[in-house]
Amino acid sequence: MKTPEKMMDLRHVRTGLSANEIKLAILESRRLQQIRELGDAYLLAPANAPKRGTYNPWTGHRLA
Repeated sequence: MKTPEKMMDLRHVRTGLSANEIKLAILESRRLQQIRELGDAYLLAPANAPKRGTYNPWTGHRLA
């Protein structure tokens, strides 16, 4: 693939990807954009992870 020229519309650049691969790339891009917009509200964000330590298996409270 040739490097695009300056100010070239990248929607018209041929990448050699199949239609299915392009669709998957677009979906992944949208998914990552949604995660960025959610920030710490995203369920799997690092800020929502439990602290390291020992937890009671029945109550889930941190022991030490």
